[in-house]
Amino acid sequence: MNELNALLYTSYYDQSVEVDPLERVNFTFDLGITGFTLAAHTGNRFVYTLNGASDMENEYDNISSFKIYSLKAVDFAEAKEQFDYILRIDKMLKVLKQEERETNINGNKAYTLLMELSYGGNVSEIVYYVLIHKGETAVMYIATDKDNGKWLDKFKRTAESIQFE
Repeated sequence: MNELNALLYTSYYDQSVEVDPLERVNFTFDLGITGFTLAAHTGNRFVYTLNGASDMENEYDNISSFKIYSLKAVDFAEAKEQFDYILRIDKMLKVLKQEERETNINGNKAYTLLMELSYGGNVSEIVYYVLIHKGETAVMYIATDKDNGKWLDKFKRTAESIQFE
């Protein structure tokens, strides 16, 4: 017990050391495609916006962004169940257009869903959902374009760049 106490008393938090929040995940992706930066992260959820953390102080719900999650899933069916649960949670007023397909991304089984959503007549956002599964892990990617499709191509290319390590 004395040794443990001595160890704890000599430890400290060094604020000058920058911690990479992505060091615990088993995937990589190309951030250079969008130029977005990390705005926030909690556990296995990472949010990226054009201006990073400063966007979280403003009208975050009204800007284009993407989220990426790491999930544990024994197989693709379990990953898809978790994905479907997230879709049910998302509150959408009216779906104008929806395209979905099963595919492969970098040799891994994947599912994509593209939705154009309306909040009062006009297309107010385009949401691109992607689920990629490998082994017992999955990555869920949710990109929201609130700039009339300006980011959609870059969001798709970013999703296609996701690689498992």
